[in-house]
Amino acid sequence: DEADRMLDMGFVEPIESIVAATPATRQTLLFSATMGKNVLQLSDKLLNKPLDIVIEAKQGIEDQNIAQQLLYADDLDHKNRLLDHILSDEELVSAVVFTSTKMHTSKLVDELKDKGYSAAALHGDMTQKQRSRTLTHFRDGKFKILVATDVAARGIDVKSITHVVNFDLPRDVEDYVHRIGRTGRAGASGKALSFATRKEASMVERIQKFTGREIPVVEIAGLEPRSPKDQPRKKPSRKPFRLRAKTNKGGFKGRTRNYR
Repeated sequence: DEADRMLDMGFVEPIESIVAATPATRQTLLFSATMGKNVLQLSDKLLNKPLDIVIEAKQGIEDQNIAQQLLYADDLDHKNRLLDHILSDEELVSAVVFTSTKMHTSKLVDELKDKGYSAAALHGDMTQKQRSRTLTHFRDGKFKILVATDVAARGIDVKSITHVVNFDLPRDVEDYVHRIGRTGRAGASGKALSFATRKEASMVERIQKFTGREIPVVEIAGLEPRSPKDQPRKKPSRKPFRLRAKTNKGGFKGRTRNYR
């Protein structure tokens, strides 16, 4: 089950070892939300002339108790300031902050700790024992903020999570649903706040189309994004124009000059 996630978390060798210990005559079922190259390679190893059953993804979000908000950010520093404001919310009991890379996950945890927040990381480079211990400590309230990658999104089941922050937008629209589903569990209410740059407007549209909902755009006083016309523009590079004189039949002869 969840073959794509198991491969992302480095479980290919344990899977192959378990299969090797099973009888040659067996029934094997493989479930996966996505069918990437790694999953297809694994299915070729495990399955013999399999029957493919494809179920169309169910769009939309059933949980009406999750308040979604979209905050536009100018750059990384702006995102950090927005996050600092959100984490100071008195209503926040515990939060999951999603980033796009393992490296940024660890870096963000260090930055949060420097600011006095209790935080820990959860990503695919950790062993299963480390991940389980981290989730147990999070569930027990030993730290307040869990910074995670998409690999961990579906495995987090903690009822006390009041806020989910998409520090980076997910690469896949389905991951957005899995992310925000970490809050608002068991009938509780929750908040899902997503940071996006203006360049990510197309991804925001894709998420809204998939979920069937428009995400309200909010601005925090004193942390408003710059308007498009106020965004700094890159100066066009001016390469020197070279004119090379040449001599040919009926041509001309001269020196090479640079015009700047």
